[in-house]
Amino acid sequence: MVFDYASPEAARTDWGRLAQAMAKCSYNPRAALPASGDFRKAQHGTSALTFGGVPGLWTRELEWFDGSGQQCSDASGPVACSSFSVKSYTVYLLLGDAIQSVGYATGVDGLRQVKLDQLAVNVLAEGLANRWVQGDATAG
Repeated sequence: MVFDYASPEAARTDWGRLAQAMAKCSYNPRAALPASGDFRKAQHGTSALTFGGVPGLWTRELEWFDGSGQQCSDASGPVACSSFSVKSYTVYLLLGDAIQSVGYATGVDGLRQVKLDQLAVNVLAEGLANRWVQGDATAG
């Protein structure tokens, strides 16, 4: 997503607000992963990826949904609930008079750490940012 502003100053103002808001959004950032139960861990930070000399901002979240011990149902009646884990990563870049957000999420069965290639998301974000500032955002 790209959030377009009337001026670079307006974008920088909201960039500052975004950075301040993200600083308040971490949840269980250093918590150890539990053996069972629902769990959520959210982190944020400043990216090594820079655009126009400005470091990007990132958020990362891991969520576990523990279905063990619960009963679900389908068309045939009661069934065991499944457990799954989801990890998401979003990187934000300041693009002059715009702010770009590129996110990715993936999930797996069971309660476990989920591999997610943040570098690939950053490479995509940088490529899209370059296209945006060069006025080629609609090119296929």
